[in-house]
Amino acid sequence: MLTECVRYFALLSAIPHSIQTASSLANKFQFIRFRTTNIPPKRLGKKAKRLQNLSVHWLIDDIDTPPSLSASEIDYVNRLFQANSRLIVSTSDPNDLPEWNIPEVAFAGRSNCGKSSLINAMLGQQGLVRTSKTPGRTQLLNFFSVGGKKGSLPTMSVVDMPGYGFAKPPKAVVDAWDKLVGGYIENRQAGLLKNLFVLLDARRGITTIDHEFLDFLEAMESLYQIIFTKIDAVPKTELEKNIREVLAMKKLGSRRGMNPIVIATSTKEAFGIRQMQQQAVYMTGLLTKCVR
Repeated sequence: MLTECVRYFALLSAIPHSIQTASSLANKFQFIRFRTTNIPPKRLGKKAKRLQNLSVHWLIDDIDTPPSLSASEIDYVNRLFQANSRLIVSTSDPNDLPEWNIPEVAFAGRSNCGKSSLINAMLGQQGLVRTSKTPGRTQLLNFFSVGGKKGSLPTMSVVDMPGYGFAKPPKAVVDAWDKLVGGYIENRQAGLLKNLFVLLDARRGITTIDHEFLDFLEAMESLYQIIFTKIDAVPKTELEKNIREVLAMKKLGSRRGMNPIVIATSTKEAFGIRQMQQQAVYMTGLLTKCVR
């Protein structure tokens, strides 16, 4: 059953996805932007100066607000990500997942959306997450540690999911992707999987294949959050247009599982990385251990 459910979005579709309703609504409501950049002005390059006036968090007015962390909670998050992360498990079998009781946050996105770079930036270790030279050919779930002491279980895990939307894959690759991704979500979403970050390339905006993946997540009643990557590569007006389009879907009610807060990031300019770390930990519920 999972194969039939997932197959339709693993391949690129030639049929355009109509989002005219969402697009038309996008300009009819207001959304709040929160500017949070801590780069010293004297160190800013040309692109960083442009990003200085952009927001990390984008949300629909009166819907929600970004989590407000206390000083002790921020310190807790920082200490988690200061610990050396490592690859704990790689698996191509959804029935062979780590048997532990630690929270997981997963990252999904179409091939070449900047997923590996963002995870590396969050974990503070360039090269830890590697990009396949042939997108779509490596079908693995990779579990990385966050926090914890050497020789013990991590405090939480970041899960790198195989990319979707790769062009013309062999049938065997599609079948493996179907089984792995659908099986992982079905297995974990009722317990250990606390949030699924869906990454969108700001240069492309939301595409047909992204819509199809979100349709699948909605069918599985998954909770997920949209993250824009590579925002340094697009003009401000184009970025705002792309984000409005995504927020309009939530406003319309067509994306019930979508978090109403969109996060904008740039790994090249270290923009939004700390906020991503904080959001990941916040969604796990680990901050309840902190004293405000």
